Amino acid sequence: MNKHQNTQRQHKTTVFFDSLCPICRREVAFYQTLDKPQHLVWIDLRALSSEQMAEQWGFTMADAMALLHVIDAKGQLHIGLAGHIVMWSQLPFYRVLAALLKRHPRLARRCDVAYQMFTRWRPGRFSAMQPAAGVCSPCRPSDTGSPAPGAQP
Repeated sequence: MNKHQNTQRQHKTTVFFDSLCPICRREVAFYQTLDKPQHLVWIDLRALSSEQMAEQWGFTMADAMALLHVIDAKGQLHIGLAGHIVMWSQLPFYRVLAALLKRHPRLARRCDVAYQMFTRWRPGRFSAMQPAAGVCSPCRPSDTGSPAPGAQP
């Protein structure tokens, strides 16, 4: 058994997500409504320590916060758009998109570039986290209900 396999999850695809990112939360909630047969296991990155993640899954918190990480049912790690394709392959409607991107690698490469540009901007990025609070500044609620100082609108 390799590092990415877990006896409880061998038959399912595992998706790691950032529960403090509002975009990620909404996206995962939507995907969960589509995943009626529960082919996907959702793991909140914020529930794991960096040590757990490295030991159990073989990647760092910083890596997982930068790009989507998905482990397929065979234990193979897929990162970025490749992870989305594995995840989408398990979801109704999205299966068509996953198949399209698999058949058209040039289109997939362009989508991957766009995805990587987006991840540099997304509100939950690990590099933007406030160390004391453990929450990125754009995602941190404030007493006034307005974004934290320095947060982008």
